[in-house]
Amino acid sequence: MESDDPGRAGVADDGVAGAFKVPSLRNIALSAPYMHNGSLATLDDVVTFYEEGGGHANGAENLDVFVNGFDLTDQEHEDLVAFLYALTDESALPDVPAAVPSGLAVVGHIDNPQRAIAAGINTGGTGAANVAREPMTITVEPGATIQSAVDMAQPGDTIAIPYGTYHERVVVDLSDITLQGIPNEAGDYPVLDGQGVLSEGVIASGNNFTVGLLKTINYTDNGVLVEGANGVHFHDLIAENVGTYGVYPVKSTNVLIERVEVTGVDDAGIYAGQCENVIVRDSVVYGNVIGIELENTYNGEIINNHAYDNSVGIFVVILPQLTSKISSNTLVSGNVA
Repeated sequence: MESDDPGRAGVADDGVAGAFKVPSLRNIALSAPYMHNGSLATLDDVVTFYEEGGGHANGAENLDVFVNGFDLTDQEHEDLVAFLYALTDESALPDVPAAVPSGLAVVGHIDNPQRAIAAGINTGGTGAANVAREPMTITVEPGATIQSAVDMAQPGDTIAIPYGTYHERVVVDLSDITLQGIPNEAGDYPVLDGQGVLSEGVIASGNNFTVGLLKTINYTDNGVLVEGANGVHFHDLIAENVGTYGVYPVKSTNVLIERVEVTGVDDAGIYAGQCENVIVRDSVVYGNVIGIELENTYNGEIINNHAYDNSVGIFVVILPQLTSKISSNTLVSGNVA
């Protein structure tokens, strides 16, 4: 490292010597070489550099005292590099212009070999494992995890979950995905059991997400959480002793919640926060602090539900400190509380 590089001090009178602006990690795999002076050729080199103590180990001065070395196994090192590659997203890449106002020749598209590597690592990429195909149903195999099936999915797929008990937290970050339980002959749903350790049963962020015919128990935060999605359908779910919320769509649009049963949560059994166009119907909530809550939500319907033995049965509220500042057009009809 070049310890005499002035950094910010070279461009500002009050700049700190050796201080440099830290760029975003988005598309970091495509922006080699690395560090302020381009001294490291690969992301593998970068991780190794910090494992060994960063600038402190290379004689640099004016570094934060909290920059210290750390120990990683070979697998952890590889996983961290793979994570950095997985931050590649060129979905908003602009087109190369055909001409510029100066009249000078336009530099054509330059191929970056790192794109192929990133595509092979990023599950949302275009590598061989992600070749376009027709939507399909992926059934969780005996002894396998639900997450392993989700990781193989593409938009439009259905993840079929046979009856059984699964001890995991399922993360879905693709759009147009359905999680569907397969009940046993008695009609019992497959069970996701967090064993009082895991935070959520299911957490999703993709549009047009459907989840149904499942039971979540013993999670510390939420049964099913969906954030920032358009088109969300919760149906035929049971949540018991799952922490703060049973089913929890937040900052989402066009949400349908039906035939959901929640008990034993610390806040609201069914909660929709900062959402738009929400329907909660034909559900049962009992033994919670709040049964059904719509918070800072526009266009809501709470219809034909049964709420009992909660501190508050049905709660429609606006709070001032949230991003959404509106709570209006809510219909509450045909419920028993």
